[in-house]
Amino acid sequence: MEWKISEAIDSLISILDYNDSLPATANDQARVVPYLVSGAGVGKSSAVKQACERSGRGLEILHLATYNPTQVGGDKIPNKDGTETNQTKPIFIKNIERMIAEGKKNGVVFLDELAQAITATLNVARPLILERKIGDWELPQGWQVVCAGNRLSDKAGVNALPSHVKEVLTYIPIAPDLEDTLGYFAQIGLDFKVSAYLRARPNFYYLNDPTQDVVYTPRAWEKAGHILKIKGLNKVTLMKTLAGTIGESATNDFIAFLKLIGSVPEFLDLDKLINNPDTATIPEKVDVLYALCGAISTKANEKNFDNIVKYISRFKEINKDEMAVVVIKDAIRRNPELLKNKAYKEWVRNSGRELIV
Repeated sequence: MEWKISEAIDSLISILDYNDSLPATANDQARVVPYLVSGAGVGKSSAVKQACERSGRGLEILHLATYNPTQVGGDKIPNKDGTETNQTKPIFIKNIERMIAEGKKNGVVFLDELAQAITATLNVARPLILERKIGDWELPQGWQVVCAGNRLSDKAGVNALPSHVKEVLTYIPIAPDLEDTLGYFAQIGLDFKVSAYLRARPNFYYLNDPTQDVVYTPRAWEKAGHILKIKGLNKVTLMKTLAGTIGESATNDFIAFLKLIGSVPEFLDLDKLINNPDTATIPEKVDVLYALCGAISTKANEKNFDNIVKYISRFKEINKDEMAVVVIKDAIRRNPELLKNKAYKEWVRNSGRELIV
């Protein structure tokens, strides 16, 4: 049974809250240790970061695939007469102590790339996962462990987890979900053209093919949105840069889409369109309408939202009510204050209640 990213984030916060409610004397088995697992580029790491941001928790990330056992557990150093050894404090414990001093009393040690770590490192990390201890050191109360990794079937340098590690984890298998991804893109203000394209061409949203060097994934599309901001790239170098991020087939189709919407008059003056909601043209081509909806949502604010709602309400004329929902949802994701807007409330009351559910 697979999860959406949004479901995983909500559940992570609930699990972290539950773990924090346990007394210090609680049995180790009472604590739930989530293990997010999926193909590469779906957004596992981003989900953990978002969960920590939303819940005000600190975050210490350990990319276990790049760690040797002593980096996780610390070094054993003999005393002067060689009669006993002392364990050095791991650097991540020092980082946590610094964050606590700065006010982050609660937080997460995120063991990323768990299934790519060598067995020796996993053996050292196992007490940290189960008991929140690492040699002589223990995680402070309020700090806990979350893990993530790729699936063995994805051939991403993944090893089968030892049974003594698997048994202490609660698996959260994540599947890519387009609307979840587009909601995230809206929240971070990614270039609307990426979201518009993926709505128009969902078949280019996610490709899980370990035999290809470059594939399109949610992570790759996020990078593509940032690439569009780079100044100084001509058409050829832009195409090559995108191809190195999302692959040639997706790039060729994406560039064709950009050329299509670039020739549409409505995009030349969005303010004019918004200022004339009753008479502004509604594009006939669905691809163009997707892109226009994405562009309008980025312009939405308290002053013009009434006009935007008037314009998108006219989508009924072409039986595209669902596109009005696209504008509303993306606008609110970018600016949650619009939920209080009178025009939004009237739209929900009059025509949007059934559509937006």
